[in-house]
Amino acid sequence: MSFVKKNYRWKRTRQSHRNCQDPAAKALAKSQLIQIEALAAAGQIALKYPDETGCCQWTPESYSYSQVSEQKRFEQTSRCGQRVSILGVWDPDESSDYALCFGGFNGEHYLEMMNWLAAKAAKNYADNQQLTFVVQDNCSIHISKPVQQHWPQWQAQGLFVLFLPPNCSELNPIKGRLWNDMVSAVNKALVPPAMQLVSPKTIQK
Repeated sequence: MSFVKKNYRWKRTRQSHRNCQDPAAKALAKSQLIQIEALAAAGQIALKYPDETGCCQWTPESYSYSQVSEQKRFEQTSRCGQRVSILGVWDPDESSDYALCFGGFNGEHYLEMMNWLAAKAAKNYADNQQLTFVVQDNCSIHISKPVQQHWPQWQAQGLFVLFLPPNCSELNPIKGRLWNDMVSAVNKALVPPAMQLVSPKTIQK
């Protein structure tokens, strides 16, 4: 009987940090997210989930099923261009935002995106009296000292940052809900090769 008939599929294996999670902290975060999402659904706050991913024109080596004594090969062209990193921000009720850069995101890129979101939050508060909450993981560029210095300014603009517990990034619902659509939209965009950070854009639902 084949693996398909046995309901097996070949999928990419991901690294996991679940053994490093604090079960109590994760349970508390889940409870708090339910409350925050209820407030957002009622229109009392605006809720956004940011995350980073990337893509490049190169297929990485991977494992796959193959016959004994046979070796599967990927015939690659020359490496073409640089990695394009995407910082996406998912709003469950509104449009989704994203910014692009070549290479990896750094603290300056993150601040540029967050300052843009803070300006949008200030306008949203002026128009609708809604505070904006951003839920994200605690990676280094999210909690660096230069970023922390901006927190009071963002809060004054109506933007508040909430952090998931360490090693619990799967609690961010952007993973699995938005990235396929986001990457597809980015692939259709024209990205000027000389631009370091593309101005944040919006994907309307």
